[in-house]
Amino acid sequence: EIPLGALKAGKYSVELQTYNLQLISSPAVNQRTIQLDFAVLTEDQARKGFIEIPAEGSTQSGVGLISGWSCVADHVEVSINGGPRQRVPSESPRGDVESVCSHSNAGFGLLWNYNTMSEGEHTIQLYVKTVPIGTARKFRVVKPKGEFARDLSKEVNVQDFPDAGKSTTLDWREAEQRFGIKSVQ
Repeated sequence: EIPLGALKAGKYSVELQTYNLQLISSPAVNQRTIQLDFAVLTEDQARKGFIEIPAEGSTQSGVGLISGWSCVADHVEVSINGGPRQRVPSESPRGDVESVCSHSNAGFGLLWNYNTMSEGEHTIQLYVKTVPIGTARKFRVVKPKGEFARDLSKEVNVQDFPDAGKSTTLDWREAEQRFGIKSVQ
C-alpha cells in the first residue's frame, strides 16, 4: 500500500508477483510476474488537455474525428453545444505529448458524422473526469447533401497544388462523406 501523495510526479514501474497454488494435483507453486507502468501527474499536468479536431474556427463535414489529448486520459468526455457529455475512447499512444504529460497514453478519438448536425456554428467542450478543460471551441458544419449521401461520384483536378506545377486529383468518398486526395502528379 502506497499512501496518497507519497510519490512525486514522474514515471514509475512496479513488478507484482502472483502465485497459483494447486493443492490437489501437485504441490508445486506457479509464480507469475506482472509489470505495471504508471505515471504520477502534477496538478498542473492533470488540467492539461486539448481538442485538436475540430480546430477552433474550422469547417467540418462528413464522417470525421473528434480528437485530441489529455494528460488524464482514463475518462474523457465531450459536450457539443452544451448538451449531454459523451464518453470518448481514450488512452491511445501520443508520443508528441509525453514531455507535457510524463506518459504517452494521452490520446483520444471519437468517430463522428458531422452531417447529423445542423448547418452552422457549433461549440465543443472537453471534460476530464467531469471537469471542463479549457474553453469551448467554435466550429462550423456544412452538409453536402443530407446526413449520408449515397451513389455520388466525382473527381476534381486542382492545379498548382500542393506546389506550383503539381496537379492534385480529389475523388468523392462515400464512406467518409467528403472528397479525399486520390493522386498528386
